[in-house]
Amino acid sequence: MPIPPNWTTGILDLKFDKDGFLWAASGVNGLLKIKNERIERVFNTKNSGLESNYVNQLEFSDDGAIWLSSGGSIYKYNNGEIKIMDSELKIPAYTSVQDIAFDNEGTIWLATNRGLGRFKNGVFKLFNEADGLVRADGNCDVNVGKNEEIIYSTYGYGFSIFNGNEFMNFDESNGLGDNRIWDLAVDSKNNYWLALDGKGVEMFDGKEFHSYQIKDGITAGETFTAHVDDFDNVWIGTFGGGVCYFDGEIWNSVDTRDGLLDDLVGSICSIDGNKYWFGSENGITAYIPKQQTPSVFLEKIETASESFSSIEELLLKKAKIVKQSANNPLILIDAFVMLLDFSIISVPPHQGRKFSYSSTLSTKANISSLEYKTSALFLMETMK
Repeated sequence: MPIPPNWTTGILDLKFDKDGFLWAASGVNGLLKIKNERIERVFNTKNSGLESNYVNQLEFSDDGAIWLSSGGSIYKYNNGEIKIMDSELKIPAYTSVQDIAFDNEGTIWLATNRGLGRFKNGVFKLFNEADGLVRADGNCDVNVGKNEEIIYSTYGYGFSIFNGNEFMNFDESNGLGDNRIWDLAVDSKNNYWLALDGKGVEMFDGKEFHSYQIKDGITAGETFTAHVDDFDNVWIGTFGGGVCYFDGEIWNSVDTRDGLLDDLVGSICSIDGNKYWFGSENGITAYIPKQQTPSVFLEKIETASESFSSIEELLLKKAKIVKQSANNPLILIDAFVMLLDFSIISVPPHQGRKFSYSSTLSTKANISSLEYKTSALFLMETMK
């Protein structure tokens, strides 16, 4: 799909602090401080130390200070004041910083257009291709894995993992589906979730890549941002498909039909797995998932021998069920009791969607206390 020309003017990052304030990085309005769904303060070039109103990334340090990348520079917000940190961090000239992360030792890691930056013990070091890093790119991110490895990802050249001594690189030549990585998030098991520009979502478990496409429930092939909540659910913002989320078993989604401001989502954050915020060009959507059981209507039940319009009809006719057995090639058994052994894990939130569900029937017959299972296909309709 064509990317809207003004997609970078929206909310590009969201973070919650320990005092309950939501902080938003805006592509055109600077830094926003939000409480109870109201903007309490805006920091921009007119009233703060920011030299650009384009703010694209936020991160918290252990002392509670907010670090932000803006216009290629790094800033620190503390005690109501924003201060540029390029000189203090000894960042070389012509180096554009796009993202920032902190490891457990407090080392500062920077994703830049010239490579991976590290500021430690007052010394700045820039890693590049000569050190084994993938080719640097202006669109880049940095993350810290659960084993304290550093992950430098790019839009165009894949990503590198740095273990403190050497780099391991991944791109389309060794398993990555698309070198164009917009975002990367790490779950509690140290799986990397990659939002790719054209190949949906991929999960890297340290050994293999696992791909999730539209056929799996992703709502757009072009994905933009990745977020892992406190329960290890994975949330993906897309270009035009709203937000997809994965609970470890299936993908589901929310979009403008559910109240989302925009189907192009550039940032996601959450608190306690109970409330979520989605940033877009049109603003921020607050979302509280509803735990509700949908109404499900069986339209048709197909067994190996016959079709039925309802469970009642199936029981009334005492259906003949076909069982394939290694010892008995074909046995026809009267089904006196049919017990449906399935559950609806999740359904789309939109009214009136139909889908097929392949499940298991557990049948008790009146001969020899024989129990067996046979598969059946259910065509169901859900109503919100």
